[in-house]
Amino acid sequence: MKKLALSLAIISALGLSACDSETIEDVQKEVADNGTAVKSLARIVFDPGAAEPLLSIPNDLLLSGTTDGTLNLPAENLVDEDGKKLPTDYLNPSAAVGALDGWSTVNPFTIEVALPEGRTLNGDSIFSPGAVHIYEAIMGGDQSDAECAAIPRGPACKLVAELTFGVDFVAKASGNNVAIVPLKPLKAKTAYVIALTDAIQDSEGMAVAGSISYDLVKQDLNDNPLKTESQLLLQTLTNSFENVAVAGGLNKDNIIYSFSMTTQSIGDVSQATKSLMLSGIPGTTPILSAITPTGANAAMLVGLDPNDFGAGTVASYAAVSKSTLSSPYYLETPYYDGAAGSCNLLADDITKGCPDLFSRWEAMGDSPVTVGGALASGVLSQESFAEQAIAQGKDPAELLANPAKLVGLTFTVDVPIDDEGNTVAVNLDQTRHLTKYNPLPQVKSYKSGASAIDVIVTTPDIARINAIAAMKKGSALTTEETMQVPAAGWPVMIFSHGITSYKETVLAISGTLASQGIATISIDHPYHGARGIDFNADGVYEISATSSLSDSDPAYVNANVTSYMNLASLLTARDNVRQSEVDLLALRLSLNSVNLAGQLDATKVSFLGHSLGAITGIPVMALANSGIIDPATGQLSEVNPYAMTSVSLAFPGGGIPGVLLNSPSFAPVVMAGLTSSQTFIDLVEAAAIAEGKALEDLTEAEYQGYVAAIYPAFAAEFNFAGQTIIDAADPINYAAGLKETMTPVHLMEIVGDEAAGGTNKSDQVIPNYNANLPLVGTEPLIQALGLVGADETVGNGTTAVSAAVRFLKGHHSSILSPAVSPGVAEDAQANLEVTIEMQTQVAAFAKTGGKLILISDNQHLVPVGE
Repeated sequence: MKKLALSLAIISALGLSACDSETIEDVQKEVADNGTAVKSLARIVFDPGAAEPLLSIPNDLLLSGTTDGTLNLPAENLVDEDGKKLPTDYLNPSAAVGALDGWSTVNPFTIEVALPEGRTLNGDSIFSPGAVHIYEAIMGGDQSDAECAAIPRGPACKLVAELTFGVDFVAKASGNNVAIVPLKPLKAKTAYVIALTDAIQDSEGMAVAGSISYDLVKQDLNDNPLKTESQLLLQTLTNSFENVAVAGGLNKDNIIYSFSMTTQSIGDVSQATKSLMLSGIPGTTPILSAITPTGANAAMLVGLDPNDFGAGTVASYAAVSKSTLSSPYYLETPYYDGAAGSCNLLADDITKGCPDLFSRWEAMGDSPVTVGGALASGVLSQESFAEQAIAQGKDPAELLANPAKLVGLTFTVDVPIDDEGNTVAVNLDQTRHLTKYNPLPQVKSYKSGASAIDVIVTTPDIARINAIAAMKKGSALTTEETMQVPAAGWPVMIFSHGITSYKETVLAISGTLASQGIATISIDHPYHGARGIDFNADGVYEISATSSLSDSDPAYVNANVTSYMNLASLLTARDNVRQSEVDLLALRLSLNSVNLAGQLDATKVSFLGHSLGAITGIPVMALANSGIIDPATGQLSEVNPYAMTSVSLAFPGGGIPGVLLNSPSFAPVVMAGLTSSQTFIDLVEAAAIAEGKALEDLTEAEYQGYVAAIYPAFAAEFNFAGQTIIDAADPINYAAGLKETMTPVHLMEIVGDEAAGGTNKSDQVIPNYNANLPLVGTEPLIQALGLVGADETVGNGTTAVSAAVRFLKGHHSSILSPAVSPGVAEDAQANLEVTIEMQTQVAAFAKTGGKLILISDNQHLVPVGE
């Protein structure tokens, strides 16, 4: 059950508090006294006018009262004992959701039902097409529709289409709740009306009814208008929702509950960063420094024998160079100088000791919604607005005519500080949340010079490749057989590594790619590899996410994956992922530099993502290949400086929080983090006290018993908040967009052979799928990308192709390593064959520009049709 008690501030904004001597509760009592209340004992829980208002979420009632276009949540409106508003703690997931401009596109959600004792919900009645209906709708105030633009915001205006049960979503019983589960991501920035009907029954076959409050406000506004302004407001909204359902074919008498929810924006902010990096504004343009050879090849650096005529020789084909990427960074960078405000990792509360580690992306300027509201209310005078606009080089009249042009601008208002008329100027928009109304992020720093991002580059060593080819042939190579540097430079593959890993893992595949005439380029994700934070330059990173090396490399002894996937700050976790994606776009853009002419061919750029690199790779490719809007014409530009030819994805997963919670590898880490939080400990203590026990007196076994009982529901709540917050960076919300670009996609997945009686497990890092969360894992991405399975060669090298290749053998790192994974993939020979097959597929796909998925050995592939 996702349930929020509305704060008084929100109730006032909604107009649900008493406007005169009569409240909704008074009307409820009157109806009950007159004997006209519905007598059904099972009711939907909905009572926004109660002393402790009850409301299942998501619900657009929580957009009411917004000052910046974001959700307005109770945790953002807490006050002290004197009634003074407290600063909002956006580390609190309940408050962090309030930084968003809408609800999740993929989260399952629930509607609570109050059931009489001894009864349950009839699951069969819910899991049927007639129980729950979802309609895409246009809301009042929507400027995309002339008719609806004239209607005030809040009510639903018109029906667009109904979603299909069993195709787009399902509904099912979940305890005392009706669970609504999307099977496909909902559209971003889109309003939906959800209607529940009396086809829903309890265990005795009785129809579930609406709440008394709902039965009141569903009455026809024209025939039975309620008495107060607050009641009329809610009645207007409810009537509009039911009218949409009726337009969709429902009988109004059968509706027991309806509401609207608007999904959040997804790609708006990242699209804005694309434009920003092309703007020419100082400190925003990505620049790749000169590529400098290191004198080493991949074999030397990974410890292989370059003359073994096996893996070592292949690795030796890749000559290794280095470079740096200067690029904008949108998060704070932790530092330590011993002064207040710097990063004290030894603080009792790390969130206060090192605040920069828990930062988030913020807008460059004030929300146009905030500015417009301040002007309308008089908080910001027209005169002050005009003066400040002119000071920023803008025409006030033009800004008022087109509020979108307010993006990036800042305004202040004077606030009294004493009784003597003294004032201080404060920022109008204190939170600077990024939304569809305010999508341009603030550059916090420009990583250049000593802080530039390290880059590793590999190119084919043609002298060595040709020499060994001639040796194998036993004679000199012909001109056609001799590899030569292309006139435009080498085709180049951007490689993005996995979580807890580092950019140098590209060396495990760079030799195979070099043998096919393909260069590679790679950077670390934030806090990974060389992007860890070493405060005292002693060679040990105080902050690092590269925990894969914590046991083998002293530099990473402090590494923890939560430095990147920040469980204590979900907005930070989202924005670390978003920073990864934008960094990769910056790397791609930097390849267009004239300084690289003849070295790397910027017209032939492909992409390979592994694990986290594949997770971020889907948004990167969707954003890159969606093109650039020409500001002069408003049309798609013919030139796309971000374009890439093809993408190979090794083991991606959608629904990032659900992946972490259900990953055999990461679930224990997540559980340890969540159960060590004070919020969870407080729940354990409350449960113990309820049973007459003190927390400090519990044995370890008793404590773990409470943990086992409490954690599933706690984890579900965390997943709801986490997915809602991370939506804007999650690949499941970009897969359909990538499909629309018609980019050739090659995806690999480890499904294992246990279903056929084997011992090779499925991917133990990224789950294939989750039965309870149908948009979590690899399979949902395969479906969203529209990929078909393949067990034999796809394409002939002339036309773009896409497919998913499912492997029976191997493990999560098989794209890079044939090593045995104990308890997961223990067949050494099969692992070697899988690694060779995977790398061969990737190389052929990139070499042909996405026109060939070459399958040379299908013995370890899932046969198509099975």
